Amino acid sequence: MAIMRLLFTACPLVGHVFPMLPLLDAARDAGHEVVLATGAELVPDLQRHGFTTWTVGPPLGEAVAGLAAASAVPAATQEEQLGRDAVHLFARPAVRRALDLLPRATAWRPEIVISEITELAGREAACATGALHVTHGFGTHVPGTLALARVMFDHVSSELGTPDRRHAFETGLYVDPCPPGLQSPQFADMDIWPVRPVSGRITPEDRLPPQFLELPEAPLVYLTLGTVFNDLDLVRGMLDAIQDLPISIAVTTGPGTDPALLGRRPANVAAASFVPQALLLPMASAVVSHTGSGTMLGALASGLPQVCLPRGADQFANAEHVHATGAGIRLLPDDVTPDRLRAAVSSVLDDPAYARAAAALKSEIAAMPPAADVLDDLVNLAHSARRTA
Repeated sequence: MAIMRLLFTACPLVGHVFPMLPLLDAARDAGHEVVLATGAELVPDLQRHGFTTWTVGPPLGEAVAGLAAASAVPAATQEEQLGRDAVHLFARPAVRRALDLLPRATAWRPEIVISEITELAGREAACATGALHVTHGFGTHVPGTLALARVMFDHVSSELGTPDRRHAFETGLYVDPCPPGLQSPQFADMDIWPVRPVSGRITPEDRLPPQFLELPEAPLVYLTLGTVFNDLDLVRGMLDAIQDLPISIAVTTGPGTDPALLGRRPANVAAASFVPQALLLPMASAVVSHTGSGTMLGALASGLPQVCLPRGADQFANAEHVHATGAGIRLLPDDVTPDRLRAAVSSVLDDPAYARAAAALKSEIAAMPPAADVLDDLVNLAHSARRTA
């Protein structure tokens, strides 16, 4: 197979980059030249994993600050608020990333550009270089995704003075790691290529912290609110509610957050700021989380039932789909009381119906094509397109 140059692009959010790692790994393992372009926050970790990176666009904190300032003025409708959020978090930074990315991409000449779904700069790079463009999903589709995409594309094309790319997006290649039984059919006009999600990746130096290995023998519940929507007060309240159940609890507080702030806990609770979930999930019996896409799909790939506590972004859609399949219980923010949380955790552990539904989704995921096969097909498609160009 011919060696190709593959450019991956993403906004600097863990939950947007990590779902692309299986394709990134497959491309690197196949000997292709691979570059990942994203914001500065994720570059050190990606370089630690051995990836070549380009730092492009503004820091994530700048986008979040802009959104917070804009949110000081109440939106007239929920649709207006969602559109404003999408512009500040994704579209405006994508313009900055495009301005950084285009000169480098034009000089490097990638044959394939793969962009996560909220990152619009990659499509501009693909159009400028004639590369095959691929959109990469990371979870279930938030209701109104296409409408939000149109708002984002309008902003980017207006700022860059480029043609509107909406039609190309809505009818283009879409690599989808979400199993069909969990996905909403919003993108019916796209050329959808399923790819098998994984629970995560482990490097040779990754190890479980000793405190996790010392937990008592009992059903293990993995508790996390992810890397963005961390709320230590909420985590403390959750632990207070469930730590006296006959379970062990492994809790992660998020990078940069000191787990000691959770206070003294009984021997059946162990905490760390971050642990690759691929190390924890094989030990777990259930997951209690914010239902971010990476956590949700990793748990389902491991056949684990879930208690879904969505906090924002796509988490509400994810939680709704998990609940609808019977693979978990959803508690919306106003529903998270100690009694309800205890009952939910006990139910997903004790009622085998939840485990059966999760196992069915695990089987569906296992039947999806692995990243290496999807990569081969993309490379063949790009090669054929170049021959006929």
